[in-house]
Amino acid sequence: MRGSVTVQPVFEIRDIRPSFRTNLIVTWDGSPGPYALQKKEDLGEAGWRDLVIDSAKTATVRNEVNQGFFRIEDIATLTNVPFSAYMSGAMERPVVTTAGTGFGTFRLAGNTLHFDIRYENLSSVANAAHIHGPAPASTGAGVLVDLGTFNGGAWGTSGTLSGSVNLTPDVRNAVLAGRTYVNIHTVNNSDGEIRGQIAPVLMQTAISGPAERPPRPSLGKGQGTFFLVGTNLTFNITYSGLLSAANNAHIHGPADTADSAGVMRDLVAFHDGPLAALGSFGGTMGLTPQQLANVLDGLTYVNIHTTNFPQGEVRGQITPKVSAIPLSASLTGAAEKPNPVTTPGTGIASFRIEGNNLHFEVRYKDLTSVATDAHIHGPANSTNNAAPIIFLASYSIGPLGTSGALAGSVPLTAQQKTMILNGQTYINIHTANNPGGEIRGQVGTVLMTSRLDGAQAGVTTSGIGSSTLLVVGDRLTFEITYRNLTGTANDAHIHGPAPVGQGAGVLFDLVPFHNGAFGTSGSFTGTGTLSPSVLGYVIDGLTYINIHSS
Repeated sequence: MRGSVTVQPVFEIRDIRPSFRTNLIVTWDGSPGPYALQKKEDLGEAGWRDLVIDSAKTATVRNEVNQGFFRIEDIATLTNVPFSAYMSGAMERPVVTTAGTGFGTFRLAGNTLHFDIRYENLSSVANAAHIHGPAPASTGAGVLVDLGTFNGGAWGTSGTLSGSVNLTPDVRNAVLAGRTYVNIHTVNNSDGEIRGQIAPVLMQTAISGPAERPPRPSLGKGQGTFFLVGTNLTFNITYSGLLSAANNAHIHGPADTADSAGVMRDLVAFHDGPLAALGSFGGTMGLTPQQLANVLDGLTYVNIHTTNFPQGEVRGQITPKVSAIPLSASLTGAAEKPNPVTTPGTGIASFRIEGNNLHFEVRYKDLTSVATDAHIHGPANSTNNAAPIIFLASYSIGPLGTSGALAGSVPLTAQQKTMILNGQTYINIHTANNPGGEIRGQVGTVLMTSRLDGAQAGVTTSGIGSSTLLVVGDRLTFEITYRNLTGTANDAHIHGPAPVGQGAGVLFDLVPFHNGAFGTSGSFTGTGTLSPSVLGYVIDGLTYINIHSS
């Protein structure tokens, strides 16, 4: 069947079959876009699944078993969308045997793609680099963007590519759809020695019985947020309402929403406490190149098995999500203000802002007494206190306890949304022993950036640099590049706390993360764990990168 609509600015349609034998074709009118055609199996799900991203104003949806709800969202105003890419020979098509690897961080702001890319240990000198597409991780495609002019003036077996490029609408759409990749070509491998898909950092899942194949008559539901940084997949997943206790759980693949596949990764080890009819999973897992390719192509799903349904009672596809803003928080007693709380309790929270809705999953454990309440407070930075603005206790997955989870969606006022995006809110879990709050964490955006120059250091120099930082919980992943220093770099740190224009002491040493020997140009790449205070300074905007030279 065919539907034609005018987007003003969001449109919902109902796929009226319970099943149809031909594809659903949707057409619409509106501004140049791009648009995301999105779907929910149930309007109560947390977040919409992006099916197609394009400016063509027409899309074909594959036949699926379930009825669903569809909408079209104009995503032309998206800005600061974070991506990352892990590059290896195993990601080439066909596969290349090489010790070479690479990593890149990307930020799409309007039609401009900002990037910092590092490559190393190639079998021979690089001689070209491009963004290719459109293509999934499983196939190849032609050149879309030449990156060679961003190599700092020289190729090597190791090196950096850093800069910004303006994208055509078609290339921008391909990037948003996760269908582009970086390819580094060398003398030995002219078609490409290492490759990495430019992948959205944010992914999501909505878990239900109807999503199983075949569908299950279960009212069980769940949701999850995933952060993909390079080969590391960090996740928070909650579920409830199963007909019997869970007895297994996995990530399966490769398969799309209409098919099933075998086990790819076990999730039981990541479950909080014993498996039950409700609960939560969380942690970080490293992915093999093939597993990474499956995730990037949207061909993996969460499957929770029970005694009643040993093949799976509830399931949810893991899909990229570029039309929402990712945020996270790490909760500790040390972050409580004005006085830190001594407690073994910790927590981790993931958030997605989609339009004016906040979707969240919060996991906490090892509190000294049963939780009595939970809120998002604001406005306040990491050193101040504020009143509650969002009440979370009613979203508890089961009764509040010394360990547990909260998950759901809440509408935001314009003021609340601004506070959250500006790092001016924190999540606080209160207990009987600590009614003012036992564990707390500042809510911060996952993506952070900075530009380096001499003016900010009070130095006359042609040296410049840039950085992209991805903060997930208390883990900081960074890609920092610099060039044209007046002398050889000999030290580098993250300093703070200090506002713009002021100096402060060292918080985080960057020297161990430098790629190769120091020079007048170079890069730092790595991941580190931040203390509660340093994490707070980073979210508060009170830190800066400082590169010292001779």
